[in-house]
Amino acid sequence: MLFPSRVWFVVSPMLFMAKKICSVIDCVSTTRLKRGWCEKHYKRWQIHGDPLFSIYDKERGFSYNSDGYKRVYVNGKLVYEHILIVEKDIGRKLFKHPTDPGLDEVVHHDNETKDDNRIENLILMTRSQHVSLHHAKRKLLKR
Repeated sequence: MLFPSRVWFVVSPMLFMAKKICSVIDCVSTTRLKRGWCEKHYKRWQIHGDPLFSIYDKERGFSYNSDGYKRVYVNGKLVYEHILIVEKDIGRKLFKHPTDPGLDEVVHHDNETKDDNRIENLILMTRSQHVSLHHAKRKLLKR
């Protein structure tokens, strides 16, 4: 017997698992994910259905952030397209409160499809209203 019977060693298999390189060609990130992809490529697969999805396509002139929101270049700066559309519609920038972030204006996607930026799908509201809306929806889904 190697160890006394009253002593048990609990060892997680993750501790001894060798780090693997992401299976996407030219990616050198290490991974422990089941599909063999690094976090970046796994997230692309979750959002877009393709780990090789191009985050920025110069020919199209827009990109997607890691959460799936569409961004466009305006004067050399990346801007969220849904915010740009609402700002053009209301004729001003979104309000940012200097001390209370709950009073900041945000844009909500009514159908919750992050890249559906039609004006009829976008709703302007305060951050606290937005949080309350998502909280109420989550509560309804739990029932």
